[in-house]
Amino acid sequence: MGADKHDDALVDHSVKRSRIAEVLDSALDAVVTIDSTGVIVDWNDQAVEIFGWSRAEIQGRTLTETIIPEKYARMHNEGLRRFSETGYGPVIGKRIEIEARDREGEHFPVELSITPIRIDKDAAGFTGFIRDLRRLQDRQEKLELSDQRLQLILDGASEGFWDIHLDSERSALSSRCSTMLGYESGYLENRAPPECDLIHPDDTALVRERWRRHLDGDAMLFDVIYRMKSANGSWVHVHDIGEVLVRDDAGTALRVTGTRKDVTQELVIEESLLTSQRLDCMGMVAAGFAHDLNTLLASVAGHAEAASRLEGLPAQAEESMEVIQQAVTRAKVLTENMLTLGRSDYQRFGELDPASVVETTIALVEPRFRKEVEVAFDCRLDPSDRIFVDQNHLQSALVNLFLNALDAIEGAGTIRIVLDKTVEAGEDWMTLSVSDSGAGVAAEDALNIFKPFYTTKKPGDGVGIGLAVVQIFANSVGGTIILDSAEGRGATFTLSLPMNRGTSPSVRSAGGSQAPVSYRVLLVEDHELLRPMLKEAIEGLGHTVVMCAGVEESEALTLEHRQSFDLMVVDVNLEDGDGVDLVRRLEQLDECIHPAIFVTGNPKSLTGKSLRSSQRLLHKPFGMDDLSREIELLMQGSPPRR
Repeated sequence: MGADKHDDALVDHSVKRSRIAEVLDSALDAVVTIDSTGVIVDWNDQAVEIFGWSRAEIQGRTLTETIIPEKYARMHNEGLRRFSETGYGPVIGKRIEIEARDREGEHFPVELSITPIRIDKDAAGFTGFIRDLRRLQDRQEKLELSDQRLQLILDGASEGFWDIHLDSERSALSSRCSTMLGYESGYLENRAPPECDLIHPDDTALVRERWRRHLDGDAMLFDVIYRMKSANGSWVHVHDIGEVLVRDDAGTALRVTGTRKDVTQELVIEESLLTSQRLDCMGMVAAGFAHDLNTLLASVAGHAEAASRLEGLPAQAEESMEVIQQAVTRAKVLTENMLTLGRSDYQRFGELDPASVVETTIALVEPRFRKEVEVAFDCRLDPSDRIFVDQNHLQSALVNLFLNALDAIEGAGTIRIVLDKTVEAGEDWMTLSVSDSGAGVAAEDALNIFKPFYTTKKPGDGVGIGLAVVQIFANSVGGTIILDSAEGRGATFTLSLPMNRGTSPSVRSAGGSQAPVSYRVLLVEDHELLRPMLKEAIEGLGHTVVMCAGVEESEALTLEHRQSFDLMVVDVNLEDGDGVDLVRRLEQLDECIHPAIFVTGNPKSLTGKSLRSSQRLLHKPFGMDDLSREIELLMQGSPPRR
């Protein structure tokens, strides 16, 4: 009877162990049991799956010769000894992350928790629960890679992104919000738009009002254009569009997300389009009555000149005839300016002697000047120097500069005209400086002096298009016009024109379409995403491209390699330097001209710098048609160097 009870107990014990084994085998983690010496006595199915040893292979082997890496073997043995002597183990009852190894010797991360047990006649043993972290680590790495890619996309985008949590400190602004203003990434604090201290004082109230109306539900979107102060002190127009994503049960806004875009250039273009429309209308009106008006002016001028030659004419009458002559001259110039503004792209290019044109123009205008104004002309050009421009447009620009100088002088004064030549990076430029002894130009007026219809004159004295005509002409031939002035010391306007002997840099010669030419292009772009995209686009136009990530890499190219490129496409704002300065240095080192297309996302990147006829500027973002057109205009079908 007693024997039967003993047998029943063994059966019950066996059944219980079998059930426990089934439970352990169904576990998602590996379960490993060892005795007090570190020998493995049990091993579930998941342990077989993770480590690669079967139960038969693992039985009787120690942890240190199987799944514990060699670098942890001594630590493991020391821990077993200490626990046997003191009953204490530093990792007992805790979850730790550590390395393990499988049958193939591969090391991988695991999470381990150890529980002491009693086995083999109450001798101390341990059960370890082991979780394979390889999949979790892979997922984490993929998430981090995804975050990195997302960050690159956000950094490469033209728009910034902001996410404002009004009920916590989790708000965030993308790096583009800072870099579009010229600051380093992360410069702007993670605050709501109205709380930024870079907003123009005149726009602060507008931004706050729009923000409040949207949060209160009175406006569907937070939509506002305002000015922010850039790193160089200028004001950048930005456009914010945002929307409340989360509200609480009471309707209070908790989270608002939106985008920010630099729209400075767009506003300039929009203003230019509006101005262009006004100029087109003016050109149409001027063309309609210019002929009749000029006929009338010629009649008035002829009679005034004839009357002024009469003997015995009273002094007052002579003065009146002079005033009439001046008025006729100004009226004619005004008509010509209106026509030029309306059709500034219609030019007949030809090779001209600049000294002769200036002398002729002075001779035409000087008799109309007041007698107390002295005109001095200094020509420093060689007799053989020539420029390639439209003579009428050049003469119109000169007349406007001369009359502008005259208007700046009250009473007696001097107008000094200097015709000179400069050389920049191996290219000859003609410079015409017109200086007056007037009161100078105020700083705020100097910023707008070349804008159409902007004038500092009294009402009725001018409409503000003379200097705009000069700038339009200069831009059309790859030249520049700059002002050097300060209140109280007069003003000097300097017109610089390229002294090229071929066709106009902006006008194609007749003769039909030309076969496409394949050029070798050096692309210098530091953005990791944009660089391969630009390379692919330029190659799609049929050209060969070599990429560089910045100034240092470009300068490291061999001299022979650099000289083999037909043109360069260079980002103006590189992380390790300035793109324009890079091209200038390479030209000095290589002793050759590098035609270049500069690309920039900041319309003010070239402030204070001028481009030559062998250089062009392209604003980001741009299309491939834009890039193709700029290459064609720059190269004008020139054969490749190779």
